[in-house]
Amino acid sequence: KKTMFIYLNCVKPFDFCKSVSLANYWKCIYININMPFNARELFKMILVYGFVPFFVLIIGISIYFILQFIKGKCKFSLPNIFKLFFSFVSISSLLLIIWGVFFERFQVTLNEYSLSSSSISKNVKIAVISDTHLGKFKDEKYMQKVVDKINTVKSLDFVLIPGDWTLEPEIKDLEKLFSPLKNIRVPIYGVLGNHDLQQPGPRVKDELESALKVNNVILVDKSFVELETITIAGVGDRWAKEDDSQFLVKTNDSKPLLVLAHNPDSTREYPDFLNPTKEILTVTGHTHCGQVRIPYLYKMALPVENGYFDKGFYSMYGDFKVARQVDVSIIIEGVSLNKMLFITCGVGEVGLPIRLFNPPAVDVIEIKKEI
Repeated sequence: KKTMFIYLNCVKPFDFCKSVSLANYWKCIYININMPFNARELFKMILVYGFVPFFVLIIGISIYFILQFIKGKCKFSLPNIFKLFFSFVSISSLLLIIWGVFFERFQVTLNEYSLSSSSISKNVKIAVISDTHLGKFKDEKYMQKVVDKINTVKSLDFVLIPGDWTLEPEIKDLEKLFSPLKNIRVPIYGVLGNHDLQQPGPRVKDELESALKVNNVILVDKSFVELETITIAGVGDRWAKEDDSQFLVKTNDSKPLLVLAHNPDSTREYPDFLNPTKEILTVTGHTHCGQVRIPYLYKMALPVENGYFDKGFYSMYGDFKVARQVDVSIIIEGVSLNKMLFITCGVGEVGLPIRLFNPPAVDVIEIKKEI
């Protein structure tokens, strides 16, 4: 059935968030009777496009009340103090939203970590980015900004990108969107994520794989590559039901194993008969670390089966079903990478074009040979 609902008629929705122009906001709302009903998308559009007039109204009332208070027309009383408090909260919320939409989500940060390995022949330094989500909210100019940050890292050996490259992109733009990756001076290894495989999103898999190949990305989904010092393997996406990891038993036990998996829950599928002494570091994304990281509340929105998976390093026990978060920043000597999981916060957004208390991150992990 088809129904009438408010639909955003733009080639690239939320362009007004990029151009900081509210003129496009009004142009992009109209009644479309040809689109199938989707309750989730309808709710999302009401939430996104409803907040503008809502906050205009609330902020207008708040400013008016504060001015009245300053002029002395409002007496000190419990109801008026409550109104004053509400006014300040409203204005503060608006400022936070403006910061998250127009500033923080473009502030690419660099985090550095160190791990130790008993089986690696020499030190290896890797950069990790994930969830670029190019297309709907961000484009090749932003991707170049991320690449520039990566290129500031000295003695880098390779880059790992564990999926969710796109967010509802125009197929014809894919090669252009990822063209900045050609400027990275070291090999790039990656896997696809749920948004690249219609979970959810448009079908872009074949075209995306072609565009990434042109831009020097080596995809390792469901396969592995033996390098001189390390083995890099790629596990398929969990939401697409492609994260069978039985092939990992075929990898070389004498080298550390770096596993690229988009979803941290994919570690649950690791074969029980993996060598228990094998050093394994699984690098994932997917969670966005909550994206809008409001204390306690963000954890309810983490898109994982294991609600404990959030951000950073986890030490995996036994059959990879049990995890303990590890703060490697406070351990000077470095933590052994044996059965370690790392979740990066990513550099893009889904749902809403906002990041709050959680800027985009390029994570650098140096694996050092134990002395």
